Amino acid sequence: MALLFCNLTCPDECDFFPSGGQLTVQLENPADGYDLGETIWLSADFSTLQSVDGREYTITDNGGLVVTQLFRLAADSMTLLPARTAFRTQTTEGEIVDAEDGGDPAALYLRYTCSGGRCAFRQGVVPDSTGLYILQITGSAIDEVNSAFHICYPPALRNTTLEGGGNLAENGLAGPFNYPRAQGGFFWSEPGAEQNSFLIRVE
Repeated sequence: MALLFCNLTCPDECDFFPSGGQLTVQLENPADGYDLGETIWLSADFSTLQSVDGREYTITDNGGLVVTQLFRLAADSMTLLPARTAFRTQTTEGEIVDAEDGGDPAALYLRYTCSGGRCAFRQGVVPDSTGLYILQITGSAIDEVNSAFHICYPPALRNTTLEGGGNLAENGLAGPFNYPRAQGGFFWSEPGAEQNSFLIRVE
């Protein structure tokens, strides 16, 4: 999916995107448990003007991508199974886009756009079956212009904080986790105590 925004030509001299960019997502209704059919809302609203290591760049109106992975926690509490199909999705801002063939069966890809100097999205996931799940949300590729530096590959807001998340450790889940479906080309970053993961208990 990152290739959606990839310029296939690279300048002779270019920089890496050092800190990966920062994205803060709000978990609007964190809870210890959710009912079947209850929507869990994730949203963000942020400026198109960004900076990395003190250098500024601007996200274009084309916006970017966000990847939400949904895993079912197996009985051993260490194995993750893809659970995208256990949830329905809805959006009030942004659009769910199809994954590439062979993509991660746990992942939803949301495309958001920007206007008036702001970028925003709001998506809901609705559980259709009971169980324990882990949600992880991570910023992905952005469409970037007006930077003071040239980059070697598409920039991405990969340093993602989920406000209201980060409850894995308090529920005794510190990893490492085993995701048998992980392989080359998947958008895979193991969930852990970091602030972009959330344990969902559906009763």
